[in-house]
Amino acid sequence: MKTNEYQKRFDGIAETFDDVIHFYTAQKRYESFDVRSDDILLEVGSATGNITKFIQNKDLICSDFSFEMCKKAKEKATEVVCCSAEYLPFRNAVFDKIICTEVIYYLSNPELFIKNSNNVLKENGTLFITSTNQEMVFVHKIRNFLRKIGVSKMYFDDGVRSFMDEKRVKLILQSNGFNIEKISKRVILPFKSMEKANKILEKTFSEKFGLIVTIKAAKL
Repeated sequence: MKTNEYQKRFDGIAETFDDVIHFYTAQKRYESFDVRSDDILLEVGSATGNITKFIQNKDLICSDFSFEMCKKAKEKATEVVCCSAEYLPFRNAVFDKIICTEVIYYLSNPELFIKNSNNVLKENGTLFITSTNQEMVFVHKIRNFLRKIGVSKMYFDDGVRSFMDEKRVKLILQSNGFNIEKISKRVILPFKSMEKANKILEKTFSEKFGLIVTIKAAKL
């Protein structure tokens, strides 16, 4: 699917996007980011700000390629920029950390995004990329089925049928001035009531079944 087709889909869902976001998994994504209160942050692909609402930093800029999503994000963030992740319109070496949640698989040229991220990050800055675990794609298929039979809170059909190719993203990061510091997989059971069980399972071989992959990469 082309970028402008994704834009249209996200523009069309902006008003009700918060209603189909799974609060627990959104919170667990945020917990993967070790951000400090004094960090200057950029969130790429912030949508309506469903991750932003967890962030307390005053120096935070949200960005998204959907104009309608950006309008909704203004309700949660003071600084919102409508732009493509592949063309970040910021000065070089301005951000301490960049957060990119569930975006990488929408991009026509993910390497261009990573190059741009390197440019706008300060020395030793950090890039966090999260994605649905490609190994758990069957969960996505189940969600599509439940959506079709009328079960609510099942996200929406964004047209994506595959997720992050972890090996490819690692290679692109390493080829563009980043060092991989950590890769983690979280949320084995996508229910808040199972939080204690998740924390235990994430420390065992079951981690590979985590729904959310987070890559932490430091600018060299």
